[in-house]
Parts: sequence; structure tokens; C-alpha cells
Amino acid sequence: APGHRVAAALAARLSALRPDVILCGKVAGPDDLAAVGPMVAERLGVPHVSQVVSLKLDEANRTVTVERQAEGEVVTIRAPWPVLLTAEKGLAVPHLPVVMRVMKAMKAKIPEVSLTDLGAPVFDSEPRVRRLRVFPPPSRPPVQMITAPHPENVNELLDRLLAAGVLG
Repeated sequence: APGHRVAAALAARLSALRPDVILCGKVAGPDDLAAVGPMVAERLGVPHVSQVVSLKLDEANRTVTVERQAEGEVVTIRAPWPVLLTAEKGLAVPHLPVVMRVMKAMKAKIPEVSLTDLGAPVFDSEPRVRRLRVFPPPSRPPVQMITAPHPENVNELLDRLLAAGVLG
């Protein structure tokens, strides 16, 4: 389903549950847009922090302190509850589940809630984005390897660039 539809359904359900902290994955599906989490936060009117690599909850002050990746750096941010966080790889360490908990989870009843019951908006079947055309990348000449050792390879590279008209 398109991201805006998923976000609308999740926001409708979460607004009824009223959680303090919402954790979302980074991306899902073929579009790789990482947009559902921020769209849910927008619909709920709650703060959002993306690319979270660590988090610490402060229940007394109802805040979360997170570290997020941004432009190759790690930035520390504190946000009030309720808040939506999108996880980056490395936030949680996978572990093997305890067999008893798996058995208990298998018996748990998960209620089904229709979109109508949630009050989620009904969208028409026409997607918001349509692919009109696909253009393959232009073909390129084959790669030419320079096998001469340094510093002769520099002269060969300059000769090739001059011949190709790249250098004037």
C-alpha cells in the first residue's frame, strides 16, 4: 500500500492507543522513502526524530534522549513524550527469543480492526504518484585501464584526457 495510506491507518490506530513513545523502522517496501514514520508523526501532531541509533527514556520527566546519525556525525536530541522515533540499523541488538515467550505469543489473540472502525480516511484507488516513463542510463564507452606504474601512469592519463577533449 502507498505510504500515505499506511501512515493514515497507523495514525488512526495509534491515536486511540495514545502511546508515549512510538518506534518505527527506517524503511519498508520498494520505494525506500523512509516517509511513513514522519507522516504518522505529522498526522498525530507529535515530535519526530529520525535515524535514531540509541535512546534513553526518562520516565520521571517524560522525555527521551536519543542519538541520531546526521551527515556522518552523531547528534544528541532530547524530546518530550509523546514522540515518534524512526530506528537506524544498530539501535537494537538481535537476540534469540525465549521459547516460553514464543509459545505465549503464538497463543495471543490480536484483534482485527477495520479502517472504518478506526475512522481512517478512505482513499480512492488511484495512486498519488504514477510512473510515466523510465529512461535507462546512457551507454558509456568501455573502461580503459592504465597499467603503467606511477609516475608514467599520470602522463598516460593526461594524454588520454587531452585526446578526449576533457582538458584543453
